[in-house]
Amino acid sequence: MIISPCVGICIIDPVTGYCRGCSRTLEEISEWPHYSDEEAHALLQELEQRDPLAPESD
Repeated sequence: MIISPCVGICIIDPVTGYCRGCSRTLEEISEWPHYSDEEAHALLQELEQRDPLAPESD
């Protein structure tokens, strides 16, 4: 199991939809315990590129 990227700053930005601490969406946060190692690694790589203050694109 991959350790969660949570850093304890759990504030969802109302504009971006991203957590200001870990840059995940609420859906990604709630689904994290169910991700396979491959899914978790993929999301961690995506989070490295994600700006928590940039609006989420559809």
